[in-house]
Amino acid sequence: MKLTSESFEQLYFTCSGRLMNYASRYLGESMKRDCIDMVHDCFVSFWEHYKGREIENPEGLLFTTVRNRCLDSIRKRCPDNTLLERHIRDVSTDLLYAQCFLSDTADYKTVYEELESIYNNAVDNLSPRCREIFLLSRRDNLSNKEIALKLGISIKTVEKNITKALSVLRATLPAIAALLFLFK
Repeated sequence: MKLTSESFEQLYFTCSGRLMNYASRYLGESMKRDCIDMVHDCFVSFWEHYKGREIENPEGLLFTTVRNRCLDSIRKRCPDNTLLERHIRDVSTDLLYAQCFLSDTADYKTVYEELESIYNNAVDNLSPRCREIFLLSRRDNLSNKEIALKLGISIKTVEKNITKALSVLRATLPAIAALLFLFK
């Protein structure tokens, strides 16, 4: 696609809302105004850099730019990188979200729902204690020490359960990879 003022305007109307939602996943709903400003800044930079040029995947470039600016913002706000580490831990979910919502087609939304279902089924099949520990770690972003204190167990027990959960989830990756391959 050649980036003309008409194609840029269409791109803005097609992607700006999704990009703002994407940014708010990183920065949180309380930073909504910052998300809006960031997305607008990304569009301005995008226009200045690419106007008149052929672009193969403009939506992908915009999503990548917004993600990188969000990570920069998190680094500035939180020098100890706790928020950044949480987002890096969730990178597979982030990539899946971005890939599935780069397009408005029903196919990608179906793929996302199917992958989410595979993941949820794998988590549901964990033993109750293992699932609880895994969700406290990954969903609630608690450290191993915090989980151990909360549940009255040793840190080693927490580590063993997280390792076990991750190995079960890795076993589901072939199904996820096959599904992604079908819709590539």
